[in-house]
Amino acid sequence: MKKTLAIIGCSLYLLWPFDQVNAEGNDERHHAVQMLPLIEKETTNVFSDVPKTSSNFKSIHTLRDIGAINGYEDRTFKPQNVLTRKHVALLTSRLAEKKYVTLRDVREPIEIQDVFQLAYYKEGWFIWEVKEEIEGADELAKLYTSGVLDVDANNNISPNKPLTRGEMAKILVESFNLPVATTKSSFKDVTTPELTRYVETLVAYGITTGYEDGTFRPNVSLTRAHYAEFLYRTMKSTRHYNVRDNAYGDPNMLSSVQSRWALPVKSFMTVGENDTYTIVETKNNDGVETVNVQTYDAQYNLQNVKTLPHELPIFGTLYEGEQYNYIAYGQSNEDRQNKEVIRVVKYDRHFNRIDAVSLHGDVISTAMPFRAAKSSMSEQNGQLVLHASRLRYDGHQSQLTIVIDTDDMHVTNGLSEFQKNHVSHSFDQYVLFDGQQHVLLDHGDAYPRALVIHKGDGHTYVEKEIIDIPGSTGANQTGVSIGLGGFTQTNDAYVLLYNEIDHSKATSYSSSDIQGVNIHMRDIQFASISKDLQRVTTKTIASYTKNESVRASLPMFVPIEQNKYVVMWQESEKLQNSRYNYYEPKRIKYVTINAQGEKLTDIYTKENMYLSYMQPLYHDGKIHWYINDDTYKYFYAVDVPK
Repeated sequence: MKKTLAIIGCSLYLLWPFDQVNAEGNDERHHAVQMLPLIEKETTNVFSDVPKTSSNFKSIHTLRDIGAINGYEDRTFKPQNVLTRKHVALLTSRLAEKKYVTLRDVREPIEIQDVFQLAYYKEGWFIWEVKEEIEGADELAKLYTSGVLDVDANNNISPNKPLTRGEMAKILVESFNLPVATTKSSFKDVTTPELTRYVETLVAYGITTGYEDGTFRPNVSLTRAHYAEFLYRTMKSTRHYNVRDNAYGDPNMLSSVQSRWALPVKSFMTVGENDTYTIVETKNNDGVETVNVQTYDAQYNLQNVKTLPHELPIFGTLYEGEQYNYIAYGQSNEDRQNKEVIRVVKYDRHFNRIDAVSLHGDVISTAMPFRAAKSSMSEQNGQLVLHASRLRYDGHQSQLTIVIDTDDMHVTNGLSEFQKNHVSHSFDQYVLFDGQQHVLLDHGDAYPRALVIHKGDGHTYVEKEIIDIPGSTGANQTGVSIGLGGFTQTNDAYVLLYNEIDHSKATSYSSSDIQGVNIHMRDIQFASISKDLQRVTTKTIASYTKNESVRASLPMFVPIEQNKYVVMWQESEKLQNSRYNYYEPKRIKYVTINAQGEKLTDIYTKENMYLSYMQPLYHDGKIHWYINDDTYKYFYAVDVPK
């Protein structure tokens, strides 16, 4: 009997998981891999043939408790039965469904002789059909296209063949995305380069030690108990963060794709009393957005949740001050009516509403607030500055700067169509206070085409173009982005973190692309600007403009103490065996620098760790952040390099 099983073919990319398409709409994809660590709990219901005295009791029952293995209807596990390739495919598929592993397509589908036949080609799709009812057929095919399980010279995958120890090594390393070891073989019977890489990776992680006679015995088959033990050790060895259910925030994984303009930040994390953490984030529930305020204890256990309704449909930005919190909301005004377009709401520290100020469309000449940029706020001595963006009534995008007296929440500066600190287009905005003045940073693509600072009081400003950007006036693609949290100050300078392409190789700039360079290959740069705005010095923190196989994400800037910072970024690698231009996150890198951009430490690397689109938090000698996917919230912490 035949049954249609899968549709795979020239439009295969439509079936691949990815989190973001680049702003230009080409075939860049970023597959963010977030894997769930092992959470153990006390076992009460045990398999009758795996007693507590068994050396494999903990591994088998932990895997059973998380749903990785099921056992048999008679409540046995049959630990001494040989594990087949079919069974490991089913098991690995369950782990992928539960996000313990990630299976990435790296090989083209083939006609697997003993499972599938390639029946026909219709309307751009290959239709696979099962030759006969074979349990695990689709799971076996997935392990093949993921590069985890191989076929023989005749394209047979041998579903009922016992799994060997050598095959086990490859499956565990590839499915758990472990960084592959490059050391020489520790075993006299492991001689091929490929097998050496996989086996030595397990050795490096403490997953295997081999036998006392110096062998690994790669061709020996595995029992169900043996595989459970190796799997359990692998899951324990790769646990490096805390995980909780994600019910309150939208996904926020960081992309390796460089956007033309900054995106709104919708995830925020601060530290409170008794080492508690407060997370504020937005959640879209069937088209209705809410702001959720969550409190976690020092062990990341959820203590409290408070949900705030969106007072207007668009979330602009959040500022958490020493005494008060502020959220800027907005709504579309594309019909150019004099209705409320922006509302800035004042809360106490527990997000109880105190007051608000509203701005209407005709007053600020705004058809769409917070358009194509990331806004920011800062407060000092009863004055709050919202530095944002807008689509004006005339159809042009520009910055919008609003100065608010927070005592009674009223606006104190002029709100004309062209303010004194006009920047158009403005693709990112930062604001900080320096004495009685506020300092504004914009990413402009036309007037001016530069990273530009305005320093003033809301009525008059001094302007300084900090980083000039080559290219045609108004060409949206600049090849430059400001790092997240990338603008702060020391006693005598403003400091800026950004990235940029190698402009010397660019031949032309347009709104969608830059000819002559890959717009996603960017160096991470640092700039120091004297407070009189007369001197600018730059340094390169890390270079990524020469090798297309590896790229860096938008960098993060984390203040540690006076004149000391940590720069963080996520490194992604191009999948070599795919015809599509996919980059997969692999690791984070971070380094401590001083106020002159000089490295104070080596660049540290953490494999299989990832960043999110939020400002990391420094607390108690560590840098903290979290990641949301559709199901889970992952809390990370790393020591500050010293």
